[in-house]
Amino acid sequence: RQAECDKLYRLAKQKLSEKGAKKNIIMLYDENWRTGFVGIVAARLAEEYSRPVIIFAGLDGILKGSARSVSDINIFDAISSAKELLVEFGGHAQAAGVAIEKENFDEFEKRLYEYLENNYDKSVFVPKIIAESEITGAFSMRFAKELELLEPYGVGNKKPLFIATVGAVSAYPLKPNSPHVSFKTEVIDMLKFGGVDDMLILEAPIEKKIVFEINLSTYARQTYLKGYVKDILPTVKDNESFRLLLFENSLEINFNQEEIEIDRLSKKEINDRVLNKANRYSTAYIASDPDSLNHYPALKTVQRGIFKPTEKNLLDIVLFAPSSESVLEGFERIVYLDQSFSYLPSKEGQTVVIAGDVVSRLGIENIDLSRSAMAEAFVNIKALAGKKYISSTRLFLENRPNIDPYQFIFALAVFMELGFFSAQGGILKCDGRVKRELTSSQIYKQAESLKAKC
Repeated sequence: RQAECDKLYRLAKQKLSEKGAKKNIIMLYDENWRTGFVGIVAARLAEEYSRPVIIFAGLDGILKGSARSVSDINIFDAISSAKELLVEFGGHAQAAGVAIEKENFDEFEKRLYEYLENNYDKSVFVPKIIAESEITGAFSMRFAKELELLEPYGVGNKKPLFIATVGAVSAYPLKPNSPHVSFKTEVIDMLKFGGVDDMLILEAPIEKKIVFEINLSTYARQTYLKGYVKDILPTVKDNESFRLLLFENSLEINFNQEEIEIDRLSKKEINDRVLNKANRYSTAYIASDPDSLNHYPALKTVQRGIFKPTEKNLLDIVLFAPSSESVLEGFERIVYLDQSFSYLPSKEGQTVVIAGDVVSRLGIENIDLSRSAMAEAFVNIKALAGKKYISSTRLFLENRPNIDPYQFIFALAVFMELGFFSAQGGILKCDGRVKRELTSSQIYKQAESLKAKC
């Protein structure tokens, strides 16, 4: 049964990818799907995408569907608004069953979309996390054992969540090649299942809120306390660490704009033709420089993220320093708000727009490309050989060498590309045998081009 359910979930996700998730409701059907699992899959997708979902299976031209909703949306009322299109329906605020003739599917979807658009504020489609409190000191074993008295947890008695605010942490896989990571905080030792993809944000020197639940385990008569991480919410705060991270990330994405199909527009065209027609879903706005957002006033109310979206619901987002092309999967349109060192490769079917008249100035005006300046940077970096290396930003912030931070980060990126330096086993290493010209570096040549545009 679980295998069949998982198969239907994958098929539904594939169909959704083909159709696009750009409306306030998700409706999918296939006449080969089994009705016994559509409700379970609808519930999974509603939680994942933070909007109502109706999954249909069909037979002889009649589609039978199961609807699931999110907490603040009454799906029964929405379905009732188009009841004349239905063969039958029934249910309550959060779940419903519905049957419809196949020929009325598109009109039914249109009517539900319009009802939700006219009756609900966009804030109800934003996922909410309800935590009991923020913990600022060490989580006590006594309190954890008192929480055990509230068990069993389930519907109507959810396991309590807590929040801990942290900066940069050192995260480690549980064992070699494990997808799960552990890390220590002043509040509690944490474990994140599948957290290997979150190591970049965990180790970044920026503030983040860790949402966790308590887990007690006993081994050899000893009780152990851990926090099981449910979510990681980075704080997008414009400060030195944030800007240095953005600059470093822009140097690490090794794909040039010539390698992707793009639509080059002016900032005025992006404001007039893109932002004025935005529909809330499926657009990722990529910014290399926070100051570039001053050109796009309509984006003031759009959510912000760093490295990757914190949710999978495909709501429009301003994303700083996307970590890889995979974090943009599902978005139909990628809009680069400024020109920087490089761009991520697009997925098939994605529309890519780049602002042709906005150049990221972040760090560009700080760096000196002269041989003497790069030689001075080399000396500063070589002095740190043997130090722990997680990122160039952390290396600079933790050691504060006597050099401009952007020059330091840029030079280290160039020197690593040329093979002068490397990070082996988390330690910065210098290879004095390498002899190469600065102009052999693609990063260096791109910097020359960007400085000319500035």
